[in-house]
Amino acid sequence: MIVARALLPIALTALTLVACDDAIDVRLIAPAGESARPVDYGCVNRVEVVLYSNLPDRVQCVPIAPGRIDTLRDHHLGGLLDLDLPAGFAAIDVRGVRSDDDGCAADTVFHGEGYYGGGWSVDVPLVHALDCRDFTTSPTAAQLLDLAKLETGAADRCAPPANASGYQVFLQHQYPYDLSGDLVPSADRPLGGVQVSAAGTATLTGPHFTAAVDASCMTLGAGVAPAGALPVTTCIDAGAPTLCAPAGAVELIAITPAMFASFATAQTVGAALSIGLVWDSATRRPLAGATITPVAGSNTFGFRYFDYAAGAVTMSAATATTAAGLFALEIGAPTVVEVRAPGRPTRRVALAAGSDQVPGVQSIPM
Repeated sequence: MIVARALLPIALTALTLVACDDAIDVRLIAPAGESARPVDYGCVNRVEVVLYSNLPDRVQCVPIAPGRIDTLRDHHLGGLLDLDLPAGFAAIDVRGVRSDDDGCAADTVFHGEGYYGGGWSVDVPLVHALDCRDFTTSPTAAQLLDLAKLETGAADRCAPPANASGYQVFLQHQYPYDLSGDLVPSADRPLGGVQVSAAGTATLTGPHFTAAVDASCMTLGAGVAPAGALPVTTCIDAGAPTLCAPAGAVELIAITPAMFASFATAQTVGAALSIGLVWDSATRRPLAGATITPVAGSNTFGFRYFDYAAGAVTMSAATATTAAGLFALEIGAPTVVEVRAPGRPTRRVALAAGSDQVPGVQSIPM
């Protein structure tokens, strides 16, 4: 049986896994700094626990009343769960989700992964993923942009790529999962595809989140692209400044296969490639002089800055963004980077982990 109870200030609860007369305490550890950055958990309506062992996975999805969880230190989940300790117990996952049905295949608002190494306890560090303040049932406008046009800066800089109506976009929450000490990408179920108009616009409907927190990423992806074009993905934040779209909308920047081949010269291990365009929020033009630093503990590999001239992307030897505002970073999971530019506040930005063939392309206002 699992029984939740309060512990010391560093731990949220203990869950007790019981087998005969033996018990193992599973301690849920609150995120560092949670009190300094409160997250709204009011939309969480289910908690899922998965036990991994020599036997088939044991899963329990338990409904809770929305608003029951105040914080990950003060969650009021005591006595909620009931699972027997399986033979060969090795690991446990815990997720708090917002669901529209009776299941837990839904939006992961917080999660934690713990690995049992023997003894009478196992710790599960919990991680923020979504903030219920970013949840909406109202439509969100999306706009597809063209990196080449943005770089050129001509009158058509906000025009979509050619054959924009051949793209189809969708939302999907992506977050870093701790797989025995290595961060790998994990994702919730995608929310249905929406056709992009010839003008490069789309309307995202149904219940959804418009941003994520920490290293998590609410992605807007083009899973379908016209012939000769490239699927791309990005992390969205409907509260952030936009390059071209109205306030409150989200943007996705398309690149060509030739551009991708140039950016891919930054790769060293063949992991997912995330491309960034840093721009001045006043002029809406690419910003030179910005530096990019992955936060400590990130799963990152190759990194370079890039130039753009005469319609071509080329690797730069610079130690900051050039007038093109471009960089590329190879990542093993959704990753947070710190972006610094002289005279401007430092920004923390999440980068989406696509694949070695579906890049993330992130718009970064400064």
